[in-house]
Amino acid sequence: MNGNVLTQDDALPVAQAFAVKHGRFVAVGSNDDVLNLASASTQIIDAAGATVVPGFIDAHSHPSGAGLNAIRNVNTNLGSIARIQEALRVEDGM
Repeated sequence: MNGNVLTQDDALPVAQAFAVKHGRFVAVGSNDDVLNLASASTQIIDAAGATVVPGFIDAHSHPSGAGLNAIRNVNTNLGSIARIQEALRVEDGM
């Protein structure tokens, strides 16, 4: 409830709320539309205006935090993957 739900659906690009049952989305819409589906045992979470993006997974890592201390301070704003790879090789002493 009370979210900024970016649905990725052209027919309803932004919604306020959604309902999930058994791990599957069963409704997306306004707070009132979704609240009408709730029962006494429904867990309701107030998103407090937070943006919800379905399927977004933040898969970045911090190599130095993972024990890979050989890679540090490498400029990755180099315009191509090949140039970044070369900068990594130089930093690693390869």
